[in-house]
Amino acid sequence: MNSELSIIRLFFRDISRELTINQISKELKKSYAYTNKEVRKLLSENILNKKIIGPSIVCSLNLQSDKTILLLSYISAEEKEGFGLQNKAVLQKLEDIARKLASQAAVYSAFFAKKRQNSLTLVCEDEMKVRGLVSSMTGIKFEVVPRSGFTRPEEEIIIVHGFESFWRLANA
Repeated sequence: MNSELSIIRLFFRDISRELTINQISKELKKSYAYTNKEVRKLLSENILNKKIIGPSIVCSLNLQSDKTILLLSYISAEEKEGFGLQNKAVLQKLEDIARKLASQAAVYSAFFAKKRQNSLTLVCEDEMKVRGLVSSMTGIKFEVVPRSGFTRPEEEIIIVHGFESFWRLANA
């Protein structure tokens, strides 16, 4: 599982990325034979897609696969946990807010940029309802995005609520 996660992590920041097995082996600093075996496992489980270009196999994430979404969600949860070790109070506050809002409105996902920890982005169904709920909250800025208008941010983020929903929306 660890080697599989290492490979998926290479695609984590850019889910549209394509890499050859050779590129994957170089980035992981592993032998080509070992990497080839691990990549083929992921291909057989439909976690990765392959495209053959000349003698090379070019791999990308299969974002239609539930397993892929779950692995991306797992990596997101690990990142959140790692961030929480250094910033427990900040993370706890943002998690509490996200949980409260999710219980009162259809909030699919909540995340923040690592560089802007006082700003929480909420992806929701009813933008006006969520805006009404957050208008009375102080000490934090909110960006409310309707599900239909969601695009995955370029900056490094921490997801605090709705890991799986985030990755499904990022692929929509």
